[in-house]
Amino acid sequence: MILLTDGTTTINLPPDMYWPDQSWTGIEAGSDDYSLNGSLHIDPFVKQAGRPITLQGGENFGWVTWQTVLDLVAWAKDPGKEMTITIDSTSYTVRFDYSKGDPVTHTPIFMLNPPRADDFYYITLRLIEVQP
Repeated sequence: MILLTDGTTTINLPPDMYWPDQSWTGIEAGSDDYSLNGSLHIDPFVKQAGRPITLQGGENFGWVTWQTVLDLVAWAKDPGKEMTITIDSTSYTVRFDYSKGDPVTHTPIFMLNPPRADDFYYITLRLIEVQP
């Protein structure tokens, strides 16, 4: 299970969600200056926060219920909400990442109108680590 908690409530996410940006290194290098001899000055540094944590479901994996979608969307309405996500026994302090639009997007497995609490969806959940 992947657990997302705000300290009061915990949302269980499927363990088979795909984490496409898991290999993030957090290393960046500035290279805008040249030395007197003409060589490029490269200044690498390690970012202290800002790791993207994107979790994705699909048509055949990582399904959540409509109620889970509603809970995540409600949480995302609080832009300062700080949470802890635990993936494979490792915990990260995160917030929703609004930089690419809605941090929670969802697609129904079967189109039902109106949706019921136990209908299944696959989602993309965009988070960003705020503290290492």
